[in-house]
Parts: sequence; C-alpha cells; structure tokens
Amino acid sequence: KFYENTFKAPDAESEWTETMVNIKRDIPDVDIAFAHNNRVWAAKDRSIYCTNQGDPLVWADYDSLAGGSWWADTGNGEVDGITGGVSFGGYPRFFTREHIYTVYGDAPADFSIYDLRAKGTPRGESESFASANGILIYLSDSGFVAYSGGYPQKIDSDLGINRFEGAIAASDGRKYYVWCREFEKNDSTEI
Repeated sequence: KFYENTFKAPDAESEWTETMVNIKRDIPDVDIAFAHNNRVWAAKDRSIYCTNQGDPLVWADYDSLAGGSWWADTGNGEVDGITGGVSFGGYPRFFTREHIYTVYGDAPADFSIYDLRAKGTPRGESESFASANGILIYLSDSGFVAYSGGYPQKIDSDLGINRFEGAIAASDGRKYYVWCREFEKNDSTEI
C-alpha cells in the first residue's frame, strides 16, 4: 500500500529517469493458512502467526495493540509439528497428531493458547476438516472423529474399515461428505 504523493512525476520541463525499485514484505513461510475474524491465521512447525486485522499482507506489525500482528511458539516437540488449522466455534484452532490448540482473545495483547492433549490430525490430512451441524469432523490417526470443543469422539466404527488416508472433505452445513481411501490401498471410498 502506497500513500498519496509517495511517488511524484517530474514536471514537464525535466526529463524522465528510470530507476529499479525493490519492494520487500516480510511474510512467514507457512504450511497452513485460513481466515478467522478478519485476519489470516497460519502455522508452520511449532509456530502460530496472524496478520494485522483487516490487512492480510502485514505479518510483522507488533507495535499495534488491538489490530496488530501476532506470533507464538506452541513449544510442542512433536516431529510433524502443526498439521492442520481451521476456524471453528468462534476461535482459530490448530492441530498436531496429539494436540488441539485453541487461540483465545480478541487482540494480540489478549491472545493465549489453550493446549488440549487429544486426537489431532496427521500430516497431509488437513483437507479432511469440515463442519456439519456445528460439529467439526476430521481424520485423526485412529479414524474419523467429531469435535465440538471438548474431546474428539470416534465416529467411523460402523464403516468396517480400520484406517483411512487421503481424505478430502466438504460440507453443506448439515452433512459431511468425504472422499478417502483405505490405508495403504488404492481403492477409494466415498462416505
């Protein structure tokens, strides 16, 4: 974003000159990103980031109190790090294989991370997240689970398949639709 009169054209009597200008913006290298409350939230490894409120291009403005950027390290030592993220239940939530992190607060000065040791999602399965009837459904290491803010509950026992992979899900708000395959098989399944 350039402010008015940042660049001035030469007057009619002077000659134009050409100059190379490099513009750099600090954007973190992230694996996961989603929108929540007019900010972009993102994660990589153990770190969680968010942009300035209303400005998805500003990731490093730590001087603003209410609308500024924010960054935190979860301190999690899991090898895969953060494997998924979603806006759910009014909060940004981040997942590892064995943890669910919820970021509480309305401004960077108030943000805090709540760590719930529970079934998260393995790396590569973040496309399994979808919300139906106010419940977040996703693929964990132990199968499909339903999450409403407490501990996720396994919901795929009646399917007769022990382990899934490659899940891609969607929802119409009422029903959860997923395409996946049985672990280490090439057969696809629609649920």
